[in-house]
Amino acid sequence: MNAAEIHNNRYKALAPKAEGAFLKLSALDAWAREKDWPVSFARVFRYQGEGEPPPQHRYFIESVLLGLKIADTFIAVADDQAIAHYARSIGASAADRRAAHAGMMLEVDYRILCAVFDGELMLYDSAGFTIEVAGERLRYEESPETFGPLDFPLSKTLEPSMSPRSKQRKQENVILAHLRQEGWNPGALPKNRSGKPGVKMAVRLALLQHRALFRSLKTFNLAWERLRQSGQIADQTQTAAALPQFKG
Repeated sequence: MNAAEIHNNRYKALAPKAEGAFLKLSALDAWAREKDWPVSFARVFRYQGEGEPPPQHRYFIESVLLGLKIADTFIAVADDQAIAHYARSIGASAADRRAAHAGMMLEVDYRILCAVFDGELMLYDSAGFTIEVAGERLRYEESPETFGPLDFPLSKTLEPSMSPRSKQRKQENVILAHLRQEGWNPGALPKNRSGKPGVKMAVRLALLQHRALFRSLKTFNLAWERLRQSGQIADQTQTAAALPQFKG
């Protein structure tokens, strides 16, 4: 790896710490303005449900959702010319909406984790406390070659170099993060009302558009079932426990 590749690959050192971690919305928007990046995180993650928004909607967003939601927003408003221009700009082999969506997901994750590595942004746990990443920086600086090839910027592929189990874990994390972000407690989901679609269908409709992660209905159902078997998803038996209260 040359010096430029070593520098660009630093985001990989923080990928394990970012799983299940949160970022502060106000900090993300301030960082985007400083970098002249035309993204409003607070607007993209504006609460769409009924009643009072869950605490994390006011302050925090789970890191695993950032790339997904920003890519969704871009694809929804961009015309074909903008899509093709963006896909070519990141080195995608195809200049279509699927390529642009997958590429933007990777780019957002790449930019944000690089910013965390550089100290421009911070990761937080579910209680709102800072996650320390100094050890990960040191390990990367000591042996950057152990972190494998670059996933971004893109070359011939849009797929990050993940093992099958790593991809399964990301699918599971995205489902759990989406549930929490929409105000559901994954461990106490409301049972389906007679004749009405339930929580699983709502999550499925929201996430199946992300073809890089969920290639088919079967892929989503398998991820959901893994979460049920592990006990991370369960039906509500009593009054649902309150979601974690985040600090602002």
